[in-house]
Amino acid sequence: TARGIRKLGNDSKIIFISSYDEKLRDLFKVGAIDFIDKPVDPKLLYGAIERASGLIKKEQERTFSYEKCGVLYHVPLNEIIYFKSSRNTVTMVTTKETVEYRGSLKSLWEKLAPTGRFIMPCRSSIIHLKYALISRNKIKLTHVEEIFVLGEKYKEDTMHRLMAYVERSRNLEL
Repeated sequence: TARGIRKLGNDSKIIFISSYDEKLRDLFKVGAIDFIDKPVDPKLLYGAIERASGLIKKEQERTFSYEKCGVLYHVPLNEIIYFKSSRNTVTMVTTKETVEYRGSLKSLWEKLAPTGRFIMPCRSSIIHLKYALISRNKIKLTHVEEIFVLGEKYKEDTMHRLMAYVERSRNLEL
């Protein structure tokens, strides 16, 4: 069963529950979270579920999900260069492609702002700090020929986010 689940993808979190210890080898082959012996100790099961939940949350923090034509897509945050909106259409530019989908920049900002990786320099765009070169009131992007104007209303928040991003990057290097 676990091998069948893995054939569908690596997103599923697997917890083995068995009274047969020889199944322990299968645990490593399919990347299971835990192996719990029968009879099941509820504390061990809850602990394994908590670990699985934590892994799912971490994965969600590293990806952006959007829906287009009834299909759910996932994009690694580090591949997103910027978002731009016009009316109800959001254009997402990544290192690999440009995608348009229906959505609002406001709801998008609510999801991305807590990551600390993005800035909203004006009402109609969100930019990944990894690709932003900020000088005075302009933001030039690496990887694409695009320049954004930093709105006066957004300047303080943008600079605060930039400084926090730089500080986190320095700490990671140490």
